[in-house]
Amino acid sequence: MKKALALVLVLTFVLGMGTMAQGAKNKYTVAICGINLDDGLNATTEREAEGFNTLAATILKEKFPDIEIEFISVPWDGASAKIQSLLLSNDCDLFTQGGAFIPQYYKEGLIQSLTPFVAADAAWVYEDNFPANLKTHPHCMDYSGTDLLTLPWQIGYRSIIYDTVLFDQWGVEYLSEYPTPEEILEKAEKMTGINPVTGEENYGVWIAANSLNMSYLIPASEYYGDIGCDGNYDDPRNLDWSLNSEGFVKAVQWACDLSKFAPAAAATGQGFEKFGKEDNDIAIQIDRNGGVIMGVYYRTGDDAMIERFVPTMHIGTNGGNWTPCDGMGMNANLKGADAEMGWEILKFMCGPEVSAWFFNNWGPYAVPHLIGTAELFDAKDIYLAKNALIVAKSTHPGYEINPFYGATMQPTFASMISRAMAGEEVDVQKELDDLQKTAVAWSSTK
Repeated sequence: MKKALALVLVLTFVLGMGTMAQGAKNKYTVAICGINLDDGLNATTEREAEGFNTLAATILKEKFPDIEIEFISVPWDGASAKIQSLLLSNDCDLFTQGGAFIPQYYKEGLIQSLTPFVAADAAWVYEDNFPANLKTHPHCMDYSGTDLLTLPWQIGYRSIIYDTVLFDQWGVEYLSEYPTPEEILEKAEKMTGINPVTGEENYGVWIAANSLNMSYLIPASEYYGDIGCDGNYDDPRNLDWSLNSEGFVKAVQWACDLSKFAPAAAATGQGFEKFGKEDNDIAIQIDRNGGVIMGVYYRTGDDAMIERFVPTMHIGTNGGNWTPCDGMGMNANLKGADAEMGWEILKFMCGPEVSAWFFNNWGPYAVPHLIGTAELFDAKDIYLAKNALIVAKSTHPGYEINPFYGATMQPTFASMISRAMAGEEVDVQKELDDLQKTAVAWSSTK
């Protein structure tokens, strides 16, 4: 009897999805971080662009004629608290957010799992729409790694780009397609100092010492064989910490050594203002993107800088890298047919038609539908193409979703790297020994 009842419930859910059954709601509010509601000018391309209000009145109205969809633009500054407030007050039905906050929202009961919707929607297959490795991305899952909480809305750019002109002037061989940390360190050191051709000061590398996610340290730790922490982040008391292991010490030591060949302003995430331009003074840039370069091309049609600045694969496993994923999820207060309609809207918002609209109006963005495919929106955008390959190879250890990371690990790493950048000798082993003790003590209190 129980099996029969369960079958009826699943069939009812599937049939409801297939007919896009409408519940009591006829208006859905979607809160998205950093969007333009009104038509305006894309600052990167300097092209006219449609705002999200126009999207609602055209493409979305045609798809959902009986539903009103309203957008809220949430500023990135303090976005997590603002999204949290909108969910609590039931002022948004769907939302986007940086992934590290997603599992916490779910733990607090603010958002619902999408796993039942995916299971019941036989006509929709995750892997046909997004790279399979994003389905288990910790930014899209609950802490246990069981429930899918968001669909990918945006993917971050995290690549390595080098300046062929500076390499030529210094007489240094170009970076390999799959550069190793040792290769980057060696070549960065060779190109730091007074340029032998121009007489100008050059820097071998740019990395941000104050990176919030330490995105370059994650693939480095994979390369050296230890990511520093293992276990279920839903059970912090039983996490297995190895922050002072040989492999993790090597990764942090590499970052500290590399930072000595970066401009001093990189300590605060600055100092790259000339990169991608004619008077560039940095040989290798790590974990930014080709946005400035592509912006010049879009505005002028001049592709000289695209020819000059070349992207490579990353230093992580098989050339991959940690990649942030901002997802779209659903308020826990949506129930029944209202939730089913919410799922239909969510799928469409993260689907190819809206993604293409978003890219063409406000891009270039690394929208998920470009990942792992050769069908790029612009064949000239070699940076987006390379990012697609990097993300397809990426792995996501996930420790940045742990509260201990933001409170203690990141500040410790940032302090060590910025001090090394300033010329201070940093005892990496000792400081990681101390961090290991602090991490074990933190877990013991959970």
